[in-house]
Amino acid sequence: MDTPQRTPPSPEASGPPPHPKKARINPLLLGLLAGTALTALTMTTASMVFHQVPVRLGREMDEALAAISRLSLDAPDEAGLKDEMLSALISQHAKAHGDRYSRYLTAAQFAEDRKASSGEDAAEGEGVAASVITRGKTRVGYLRVSSMYVDDINARVDRAQAWLVSQGAAQWILDLRGDRGGFIDVGPHIADGWLQQGVIYRRAERGGKITETHEASKQASDLQGPLAVLVDAHTASSAEIAAAALQELGRGRLVGKSTRGKGRIQSYQTLSGGGELILTSARWLTPRGEDIQGKGIVPDVEVADTRSAAQQSAIPLHGPQVARGVAQADPSPAQDAQLARAIDLLSEKE
Repeated sequence: MDTPQRTPPSPEASGPPPHPKKARINPLLLGLLAGTALTALTMTTASMVFHQVPVRLGREMDEALAAISRLSLDAPDEAGLKDEMLSALISQHAKAHGDRYSRYLTAAQFAEDRKASSGEDAAEGEGVAASVITRGKTRVGYLRVSSMYVDDINARVDRAQAWLVSQGAAQWILDLRGDRGGFIDVGPHIADGWLQQGVIYRRAERGGKITETHEASKQASDLQGPLAVLVDAHTASSAEIAAAALQELGRGRLVGKSTRGKGRIQSYQTLSGGGELILTSARWLTPRGEDIQGKGIVPDVEVADTRSAAQQSAIPLHGPQVARGVAQADPSPAQDAQLARAIDLLSEKE
């Protein structure tokens, strides 16, 4: 899943958005443009400053596009041809550098993905669910974050945590299973709710240069009491930022299976025609400086997932809400070995 920055909104929702359909690339198009245009794109990928491409090159590319659209037997109109070219160039650039995340979205694709990631079509309870699990005299606050792609997700998390505190929760389970990430600020925000100090993550750009360090801040609302974090092979991106910080800073123990290992950050450039370039521009590092790309995070306690496929994918959306935008969760330790083990770990902390 990509780990996008907040501005502009990213097109990824609880898993990578579908790649644009592969267009039939005109051979003449590639012959004329691939060499010079790919070089120009590669030169400007890091800075994302497209005005650095020489004016002459830009003019020649426009002339070539116009000629192909006018003369080639198979070519679409000029707008469609530009979409073909950009899709081909981004795909070739990404393949050359082993980049699974960079891509190009046409104006129509970007508009649809932007609508989805804005939360316009999101159900009221999408993304966050909460419940209280009673264990003897102890009340365990259960918080599930299944998607980090709703614009007000941080506010929903805050309301969920406040509601759990109001219900007397003294121990905590944060369920990040199936959360493929989303906006990069969400993972640190969630982790910060349980942290009072320490580096949550660092952003490293080309050459390993650290350009941003996100640290926890001590707040009156910081949650006290033991914490267990549930993760699985689908936990990725910004969700991994939260999991890694809580684990490495000693605030919570991870239970489940190793995470996906998505440690890259994407930048977004809106083009004049309405299309969107999505380019990998940085990596994020854990508090200890680890790059988890392709490796993931190993849980402290490995437990197989005993839930059925239906239970794993069940995300409450339209049922009762415990707070605005927070669905009523229905955790079942009897059918969920990972959850049951997490509850046992909490009791060991008493």
